[in-house]
Amino acid sequence: MEEEIIFDESKLSAKKKAIIFVIVFAIIIFAIIFFFKSFNFSVKKEIVLEVGDNLSLDVKDYITNNPLNDKDYKLDLDSVRVEDGKVVEVGEYTYRVTLKDTIKEGKIIVKDTKAPKVETIDLTIGTQDQIKADDFIAKCDDYSLPCVSTIEGNIDTTKVGTYDIKIVTKDNKDNKTTNTVKLTVKENYSFEEEKKSDIEAKYLEPDYGDWNHKYVISFSGAFDPEDSENYRWTYYEEFLNSNYNDYLEDKYSKYTVDKSNVEVIAVYNKYHYIIGFAARATLSDGKIVYLTNGE
Repeated sequence: MEEEIIFDESKLSAKKKAIIFVIVFAIIIFAIIFFFKSFNFSVKKEIVLEVGDNLSLDVKDYITNNPLNDKDYKLDLDSVRVEDGKVVEVGEYTYRVTLKDTIKEGKIIVKDTKAPKVETIDLTIGTQDQIKADDFIAKCDDYSLPCVSTIEGNIDTTKVGTYDIKIVTKDNKDNKTTNTVKLTVKENYSFEEEKKSDIEAKYLEPDYGDWNHKYVISFSGAFDPEDSENYRWTYYEEFLNSNYNDYLEDKYSKYTVDKSNVEVIAVYNKYHYIIGFAARATLSDGKIVYLTNGE
């Protein structure tokens, strides 16, 4: 007599089976997506930056996949012009990402849509003086130089009085800033003489941010840098032909100046007239100092 075998089968409800199927299916899909994102090497076609933005050095900001180990990727940003970690020039640049023997390229597009940052000053002039918009501009900070300023409307500078004037300043990307300044017109006053008599240092060109107010040439009166015939330029020429070691402070007397690494810097007053010259020098030990005339 054959023995009857009976299987005791535990049956799941249809609802539970459906839930398990959905969970397993979701895990499979997630695994496929994760694998695809991790190993399907691809870069962003375009990255848009504003001039002055920080340029990321993290390769993950340039690739679209999410690798388990991003150290295998090499990022090449050599074509992008950068200063102090910021993009400083408008344009379109190519970047490259390398993974083993595969190289992929994308574009970095740098735009300038920001208006220039402008600092202005109020002016006092005489009835015989001539002025231009740049006379009101103390500083224009922008990546798309030059800044060009104009006076909005007309003003009669031969009449004594106080006037509110609008100054419009544009960069070379046509971004603009409008500032309101005050102009005072007086009798028996000379704006030109005021510009010449102001010997307070306002800024340097170029400015490295480390000037210690030491001069190699200082003047008792300021002069227009566009006045190429001004006798003060002879002092500048004489300094260029001098022995720079004579301008070292005593504490640096054991060093010598590398003449090929000396930059002569113009010092300006607030009216953009030159009041003197500084000299930034590299010593024989590599230290950077400012030379001095002893004053």
